[in-house]
Amino acid sequence: MEQKAVHKYLRRAKQVYHGNGQIRKQFIQDLSDALTCYTETHSGCTYKDLVDEFGSPDEIHASFMSTYPNDLKRRNLKVYRLLFVCCLILAAAALTFTVNFIINSYDRSNGHYIEYTENEKDPEPAPAGSPSTSATEEPTPYAEYYLD
Repeated sequence: MEQKAVHKYLRRAKQVYHGNGQIRKQFIQDLSDALTCYTETHSGCTYKDLVDEFGSPDEIHASFMSTYPNDLKRRNLKVYRLLFVCCLILAAAALTFTVNFIINSYDRSNGHYIEYTENEKDPEPAPAGSPSTSATEEPTPYAEYYLD
C-alpha cells in the first residue's frame, strides 16, 4: 500500500511539474528520496498521509516555482527575444521585397524594360582595323530599351 501511495504521489508530481529536464529529474529524484525515507519511518502510510506531510503536488510545484522564478524568467526572455528578432528580420525582408516590386513596377509602367539575351553561337571577331573593340571582348549580355 505504501508503494502505491508513493507512486501515485510521484506520478502526480511529474504531471504537475514542467521545466528544464535536468532540474526536473533532480527535483523528482529528491522528492522520491524524501518519500522513501518517510515511508520507511512511517509504515502503513497512505496517499493522504503523504499529502498531509509534504503538501499536495500542486503546492510543492508552487513552492518550487517561487524559489526559482529568475531562471525561468530569464529563459523565457531569451525565447521572446529570439522570436522578436526573427519577426523583425521577416518584416525587413518583406519590406525590402515590397519596395523592390514597387520600383520595378514603376519602371515597367514608364516603358523601361531590360532584356537579357544569350548568344548561342560564337561571336564574330571584330575587324582588325577597329580601335574601339578588340577580338577578345564579348558583347554585353543585356540590352536596355526605352519606349516613349
